Amino acid sequence: MISATLIVLTLGAAIAAFSISASLQLILMDSVPAWLGVFDFPAILLMLLPLLLACKGMRQSCTRPCTENRRLLGALVASVVLMGALNFYIFLVLTAAQPHGDWDAWAIWNLHARFIFRGGGDWHAYLTPALNWSHPDYPLMLPAAVARGWQILKGETTLVPILVAATFTALPILLVSFALRALRSKLSALLGAAVLLGTPLFAGVGSTQYADIPISYFYLASLVLLALRETSPNRGAALFASFTMAGCAAWTKNEGILFLLVAAASHLAVTARHKGLKPCLKDSFVVLAAAAPFIAMLVMFRQMTPGNDIMTSVSGSSLSERVLDIDRYGEIIITAVIKLVTFNNGLAIAAGAVLLLLGTNNIRKNPAIQTCLIIVGAMCLGFFAIFLITPHDLTWHLATALDRLMIQVWPSVIFAGLLSYDITTKAAAGQILPDGEHPSAPDRDGNMPSLP
Repeated sequence: MISATLIVLTLGAAIAAFSISASLQLILMDSVPAWLGVFDFPAILLMLLPLLLACKGMRQSCTRPCTENRRLLGALVASVVLMGALNFYIFLVLTAAQPHGDWDAWAIWNLHARFIFRGGGDWHAYLTPALNWSHPDYPLMLPAAVARGWQILKGETTLVPILVAATFTALPILLVSFALRALRSKLSALLGAAVLLGTPLFAGVGSTQYADIPISYFYLASLVLLALRETSPNRGAALFASFTMAGCAAWTKNEGILFLLVAAASHLAVTARHKGLKPCLKDSFVVLAAAAPFIAMLVMFRQMTPGNDIMTSVSGSSLSERVLDIDRYGEIIITAVIKLVTFNNGLAIAAGAVLLLLGTNNIRKNPAIQTCLIIVGAMCLGFFAIFLITPHDLTWHLATALDRLMIQVWPSVIFAGLLSYDITTKAAAGQILPDGEHPSAPDRDGNMPSLP
């Protein structure tokens, strides 16, 4: 499963590499690359070399076929296949109904891609306050990928954004499953895939061609690499690869900048607590080296764009009024609670809470799990803060954005929850056991116990 995980990570990283190459050529040379671009080779090295080095010699940390109920696994496999087919059908139906995507796709992401593809040296004409409704400050990961596809095919076709959307919709499902199989068990892997496939909103948002599903993949990939780092002989490369994925999130959507900052702070804080300041300082150089290219691109791009609608409002008396308005806190909390309760009928959230409670011992012992959970929690607090300071009508902003923000972190929540509690089953009785209690494990003398 390490090799399967590597394939999924490599596919996402390859798409990111070609988009990053196009972005650099746009920013530095005012031109769109065709099949081969000036920056392709360094972009591929940045994204793929650390990933390959990190996974080289990586061991699978958990294989427990003897403790897993085959009937339960068979039922789960059938369920996952059925839900996968249903999600694929939902994606096709929604895509056929809206081949250009939903509002944000044709008003923001694909519109920016059209400026890039059609504009040549004037591609940046959309970076003007006159088009603030199109969020010209949004990073270029998705528009550059679509524009480059059009450039390769020598024409605009809805097939390119549809394929990009379909790929990024499938990648988180595959990654959460393969990563949990490598780090935990077949049962955890199947449950992870089933929960994500059982989220109707996931395939629906994927078909819209928005950036929320691609950024959810980069969040998840960063956390998966942090967890896999514990099994890698090249921990530095794994950490570097993790933060290139976090950098990709920052280059995908503005929320990704928050993720990059939160991931760096969380990892370094947990490292300092468990291993001391010297390893923390060493890791900080790796994190900074991985994030530096993305920070540089963001700085150069921000110099070309008008200000962000939310960040430009963070000043003056109006901000203090919003922050001190108790009613805003209440509205955000109540709306978030309602969304959580209705999200997947509340069943997945309840199951996640149970897993976290049962996995308390694992969380205390494993710094990687702590880091993943802290990152997810900090992102939720960051989203709360964004809604608190938004200059837009709060009710409208919550209604239009909260669902998609939840979808962004949802694959990471599933991964962190199932990572914190290792589910296995008794082969005969089907009893669920926590870590360390495996009926097929040999005793000190190497004798296998008999099953009841």
